[in-house]
Amino acid sequence: MTPTKFGLAALLAATTALPAMAQEITPLTDYDPTQIEGQWSADQMRDATVYGQDSNEIGYVKNIIVGSDRTVERVVIETDNWLDIGDRVISVPWDNIDLTPQTDGVSASIDESDMNDFSLFGDDETANVDGDAYRASALLDSYVNLDGGVGYGYVTDLIFDQDGMLSSVLVSPDASFGDSDYAGGYYAYPYYDDSTYYDPIEGVYTLPYTQDEVLGYTPYDAGWTDEGI
Repeated sequence: MTPTKFGLAALLAATTALPAMAQEITPLTDYDPTQIEGQWSADQMRDATVYGQDSNEIGYVKNIIVGSDRTVERVVIETDNWLDIGDRVISVPWDNIDLTPQTDGVSASIDESDMNDFSLFGDDETANVDGDAYRASALLDSYVNLDGGVGYGYVTDLIFDQDGMLSSVLVSPDASFGDSDYAGGYYAYPYYDDSTYYDPIEGVYTLPYTQDEVLGYTPYDAGWTDEGI
């Protein structure tokens, strides 16, 4: 079973969202990476086609804005000459996004009269995100360290539940990590949102695990990351 694509088949599996509070560290021996099955991927979301309320194509997903509570706040969409206004960028609240109605892509509940509410920099308070929000693309491009500053790998993907809560991070190990017996591939870990773990300025995400803990961890079969939306 693999994480579900967007569309009519994307009736996402029910998951329990973690509360927006300091997280306890989950031992890797207690973490089941298969829990991400049925959730959706930031890498899959990027470039997904976006449809309007009339099912006409609006454009495509450019980025995802994640708030301080680990939940998607807004989706940045680049329009494709929508409403004959040329290529523009709009920022749509998560509440206006629906992942399931289209065979492919996502749906956005917006129309021409709403345009001022979807500005990246507009005066309307609904256009703004909190000061601790960050772009998913920035975290996706981060290096990964382990506890103690040990270099580990690269953030390959972010996994969200159906409510838009960032639940897990997918990591590809660096070529120099471990020994010849260490398996490559993708490794799923719980996502930790405290600023202790993610430094957007340095572009580094730190996993609160030691090298010995990670060396004994089993990779997750994430071949779905090569699939499109």
